Amino acid sequence: MSASGKKSPERRRVVVLADLAYWYSRENLRGIIRYARSRGRWTIVPYLFGGRQKLSLAGMPCDGALGDWLLSQVHEELAGRRIPGVCVASGDLDWPFAFVIPDNAAIGRLAGEHFLERGFRNFAYVGYMDRLFSTQRRDGFAEVVCDSGEFREFIPAGYADTGGIEGKDKAGFPDWIRDLPRPVGVLAADEYRAWELLMHCLEIGVRVPEELSILAAGNDELICESAAVPLSGIEFGADRIGYRAAELLDGMMDGESPPKEPIPVPPLEVVVRWSSDMLAIPVPEVADAVRFIRQRACDPIGVPDVLREVPVGRRWLERQFRSILGRTVNDCIAAERVRRAKELLTHTDLNVSQVAEKCGFEYEQHFCAFFRRTTGATPADYRRRYALAGRTGFAEPDEEKP
Repeated sequence: MSASGKKSPERRRVVVLADLAYWYSRENLRGIIRYARSRGRWTIVPYLFGGRQKLSLAGMPCDGALGDWLLSQVHEELAGRRIPGVCVASGDLDWPFAFVIPDNAAIGRLAGEHFLERGFRNFAYVGYMDRLFSTQRRDGFAEVVCDSGEFREFIPAGYADTGGIEGKDKAGFPDWIRDLPRPVGVLAADEYRAWELLMHCLEIGVRVPEELSILAAGNDELICESAAVPLSGIEFGADRIGYRAAELLDGMMDGESPPKEPIPVPPLEVVVRWSSDMLAIPVPEVADAVRFIRQRACDPIGVPDVLREVPVGRRWLERQFRSILGRTVNDCIAAERVRRAKELLTHTDLNVSQVAEKCGFEYEQHFCAFFRRTTGATPADYRRRYALAGRTGFAEPDEEKP
């Protein structure tokens, strides 16, 4: 009983099963801890896993459980004790858990947009056999790129992981790489496949990114930064997934029904490193115009500024942009301003007015209308959705002025 006479909320013991060998588990755990601190009534019981020992919750009191694929090893114990569990792995969705998972199709679509913006017309995917997350990422990628050029796929044998990062079986991989058209943008199902792909390219003399541009559907900084050619990766905010899973579990421990379908959490951004930082644009004037737009879009600039930098006819440049990139010059300027706005909203504590100014808008209301028209969300809504649980350290985001 508290000093005010009110009954203190009951503390809850939540078991968290985390494989610390994987960055995804570690980042999930960060989000779970942040949620627990915000609630104040959780006691986290970490079940940290780093080997191949058999897991068991026997004799371990708990009110709920969170984790990735490791939960599958204890699901019978949880079911027998009527303990709710939330899984954060895109594994076997027949497991008797609620699921909060990366939006894998959206990850694939974001990768496709990344390569299209750089002018690629040849695309490929390297994935895993019988892995749901890999299939979903491939499908999202193909959905965006297949109408714009050639698409190929390769599924190497074995499973690349931190214990054998070049995979279990190299058969066929080098020949497939040699046969790809050039230049080609390749999405790898995760950082480990991306590393494996890079190693084969270096061994057979394929230049990265000049001939083969690599993007990993994941962003483990230790893996990506330590590669011989630093790997671009998709940051999908695993800590946000952990936070959302903890929030869901809290409701389930209060008696709420679990969702019938997995809850997908959208990705944040492409973190561009050397492996995909190139423009596959065959017309030099168009490549120069795109570089100028990427550097100066938030000054702000318009089409006349681009033409002063690249002295060609406006009609000719617009035709080339539509033919090569599938969009107008103004579309490219707008896309770069939106990209910058998203980056500032999710990675800084700047208020909406300050973000508007840094993106080249004199008036906040004009920025808000532009952002909503382009993305379908207000800046404040976008920040809430993608910077879940105070990812950048700020509190509640500012509301836009009407």
